[in-house]
Amino acid sequence: MIEPLPLFVFGTLRQGHSNHHLLADALLHCVPATLPGFRRGVTEHGFPSAELDLDARLEGELIHLRSDTYRATLARLDELEDLPHGQLRGRFYQRAIVAVQTTEGPVLAWAYIDPLCPVNPAGQALLA
Repeated sequence: MIEPLPLFVFGTLRQGHSNHHLLADALLHCVPATLPGFRRGVTEHGFPSAELDLDARLEGELIHLRSDTYRATLARLDELEDLPHGQLRGRFYQRAIVAVQTTEGPVLAWAYIDPLCPVNPAGQALLA
């Protein structure tokens, strides 16, 4: 079962960027957010990555998704991020649960992060 969390985006899925159209029919609302413990990097195939760096904060957006298109949207994004069907980890990214900061406080969200970042059995990124 996929936990219905919002999605933290920091690269091509942000508003005004090349892959944001993949969220167009699923977007409820979007707010600025930061991801403590990560910095922006570049994958070996040239796209933005979220790499573990305990002293950093990655700027991005918290996307709240419509419930009726939630599963289909995540499946479409998993395909974009080259995750094998039914898996949370691929060659360039893993979809993991992260704690992001917003003006309204901390929020748990899905994010596509470095596949080498350790996660617990529940899929939550470990920062220590």
